[in-house]
Amino acid sequence: MDGNEYESRGLRVLDFTMESGEWVLLLEGDGGENQALTVVGEAVEAVGTGVELSPGSEEEMIVRVDCPSTGRIQRTIRLPPLRSPRPPR
Repeated sequence: MDGNEYESRGLRVLDFTMESGEWVLLLEGDGGENQALTVVGEAVEAVGTGVELSPGSEEEMIVRVDCPSTGRIQRTIRLPPLRSPRPPR
């Protein structure tokens, strides 16, 4: 590197939209790693291979994403909202 560049590490959200009732995230991460992202808000479910959810605190969910291959990769994941109502607090 020549001092004007830096090596990007970790998981980045490049785009976050709602399409056909599902949250769609375009992610960039390090290939060959399983990386985590915390989402806050409504409960969601994981769709697709290499995406796992675990509860965080309060209204947080931890999304773990497998990034195949090597180098920096982009991956799109879909997180539909849970259809069952949440019990009152």
